Amino acid sequence: MTYDYAPAGPRTPERARRLAAVCEAHGVPLPAAAMRFPLHHPAVAGVVVGMRSAGEVRRNAEAYGTTIPAELWADLRGEGLLDTRARVPAPPADVP
Repeated sequence: MTYDYAPAGPRTPERARRLAAVCEAHGVPLPAAAMRFPLHHPAVAGVVVGMRSAGEVRRNAEAYGTTIPAELWADLRGEGLLDTRARVPAPPADVP
């Protein structure tokens, strides 16, 4: 596995598995969350996703259309997988 164009450190694969598990618990594929996460910051106008085939284009377009529940981001924070300073949508308030 590589990360940032170099062999991944020993903790990177475990972190990726933990990220994927939290996403899966919310019914969200990890690539869908990864594409949408940076768009919560006001300085980000778009995301460029690398693709090599028509199949990858289709999969990425489908993943991008995935509904991402706000609770996903809160759970990622709760697991220590998302910095508390990162901008994300707030989960809906409970209505009594």
